[in-house]
Amino acid sequence: MAKRKLVLENGKVFRGEGFGNPGKTIGEIVFHTAMVGYQEIMTDPTNHGRIMLMSYPLIGNYGFTEDDNQSLNVHISGLVVSEHNENPSNFRFTTTLGETMELNGTVGLSGIDTRALVKTLISSEKPLLAMIVDDEEDDEKCVEELKNTSCEYNPVKAVTCKRVLYMRTRNPQYTVVAVDCGVRTSLIKELNALSCNLVVVPYDTSAENIMKYKPDGIFFTNGPGSPYTNTSLIELVKELKGKVPILGIGLGFHIICVAYGLEALRLSSGVAGSNIPVLELSSGKILITSQNHCFEISSKNVEKSNLEVTYKNVMTGGLEGIEDETNGVIAVQFEPNATGDGTGGEVLRKFIQLMIARGGAENAEENRY
Repeated sequence: MAKRKLVLENGKVFRGEGFGNPGKTIGEIVFHTAMVGYQEIMTDPTNHGRIMLMSYPLIGNYGFTEDDNQSLNVHISGLVVSEHNENPSNFRFTTTLGETMELNGTVGLSGIDTRALVKTLISSEKPLLAMIVDDEEDDEKCVEELKNTSCEYNPVKAVTCKRVLYMRTRNPQYTVVAVDCGVRTSLIKELNALSCNLVVVPYDTSAENIMKYKPDGIFFTNGPGSPYTNTSLIELVKELKGKVPILGIGLGFHIICVAYGLEALRLSSGVAGSNIPVLELSSGKILITSQNHCFEISSKNVEKSNLEVTYKNVMTGGLEGIEDETNGVIAVQFEPNATGDGTGGEVLRKFIQLMIARGGAENAEENRY
């Protein structure tokens, strides 16, 4: 295997072995603490363009299984691991980790001290750009290139669907329009399982065109980037709220909160993991959630926003969920399908109840496309 290295814009360098696709890649580096699920992480549109560092030491030992992808493609630009395995033990696997990365043009680096790298990212006061490159390249020139690299682009535009998609289910009872900011396949399947036909529309679809589908509910999906990058989505929430129930997840949560006057704050190293405890305020239950975001919502102006806080982070006290009962709006920062119960948990069931309360089932009977 070729010698490669990871160069951070702060000048730190980590050397190891290359795997996956040859060549060079640049992206914001984010670490993920999940022990399993690297396939879902790599194919999640929320991670578009990122260099993903897996803190769990062994990656690739169960290969890739096509049915488990969260989208059609691998979205990360690079993968950094302590050790990667090209001999998976899994009767379902269809390709190895390295084969999948080669097919998708994804650059990999293994054999580095991932714990030391995680500590470096945590201690940084701002997000860091990184480069995976052949070891023979000059370190100082790599750092200079990173400092001159601009990240001014719209990742939602890169991952949204290019045309309207119909995701149907048997015996539908509700029609939901999903405003696609980078939706995960698992969320579509969860809503299908709850008797929802989905109309997935590009992120820049107008409110007028959305309402032409006579939706029982509208879903602002997860996705990459900042809620401030697409101000049209913030205005879209303002225009649609009160007309039909609205659900927001991940980036959709941030967009809805900003539309209600709250502030989204950039995190230095982001939050990406599958064991983050969240308190459900109505019941006192602690949920262990999966999360993937680089922003958090300030609680500073919640009282003035007409929003009720429904979930809080156990460790930080930060906002994890909100509701506008009057207008039928609910949103959470975590991934509600991560409960493992096969139906998406209480958040999606609450969304269904909001649609039922507004006569949702009647529309599906009339509008079975």
